[in-house]
Amino acid sequence: MAQRTGGCPPLDSFWGGGFDSISPLARISPGRDQPPQTRRADLVAATEHDRRAEHDYALLARMGIRWSREDVRWYLCEPEPGRYDFGHLEPLIAAAHGYGIRILWSWMHYGCPTFVNPLDERFPDQLAELGAHHLAWLRRHGVDDLLIAPINEISYFTWVVETLGNWYPFATGECRRLKANLAAAHRRCYDRIKWEAPGAPKRACIASLTPEWQAASIPRKPASSRPCVRDSCVPTSFAHGRVLGIAVEVRGLPRVGDHVVQLADVGAGVRHLGEQLTLVVDE
Repeated sequence: MAQRTGGCPPLDSFWGGGFDSISPLARISPGRDQPPQTRRADLVAATEHDRRAEHDYALLARMGIRWSREDVRWYLCEPEPGRYDFGHLEPLIAAAHGYGIRILWSWMHYGCPTFVNPLDERFPDQLAELGAHHLAWLRRHGVDDLLIAPINEISYFTWVVETLGNWYPFATGECRRLKANLAAAHRRCYDRIKWEAPGAPKRACIASLTPEWQAASIPRKPASSRPCVRDSCVPTSFAHGRVLGIAVEVRGLPRVGDHVVQLADVGAGVRHLGEQLTLVVDE
């Protein structure tokens, strides 16, 4: 399955892996006819990837995959303003290093701390500061060949906030402003990476992640004649540069007690199994 990219560094295989690591604040209804509750939808914890990192990376290695996506989960990295702790990432880099797999890090996969607002003018600096501390932490752990995609899937995140309205900052009607601020944050992080990692892009690959996804509405009753509604989209946030690789995600749904969390609850789709191809675009 692994394919050498030849003279197109820095990825060691065209196909990559992706662990669904979204962590948005989401308004989720606990049941029928009950008002929605705001809570953190952390899919790393829900799928136990943080506890099973060794097993997960072993599976990637068996398939010849040499790189994979991960998110730092900002709300854990900065539990209060200006205090950073990346200890929860140690099992991930240990497992990845053990199997010779490089990690493509994102700093915001839909989620941020409650004291951060993506609409605020301070947001680009706040995200860049998180990134600078993460880069320093990686270097202390011997990681010098950096793969960074500052914000994951800008267009899709904006669409969910604007259209569905169930992800923080819960700001319908602010689509243009939100996307402009996310793009500004991406650029600020790009400049900060070049400052923090002299020699970039030779020592640091800065990429954009944009998904090609398909959502299907599946009738509740198998015998229903209601047609299956499908939707596919290739958002255009930073659709320029070389496509360095494609990350494939196939994930089952997490459980909270006996309740299976529906993907529709967090606005990511309405399938029993989610499939996603994510394009990695060279910046």
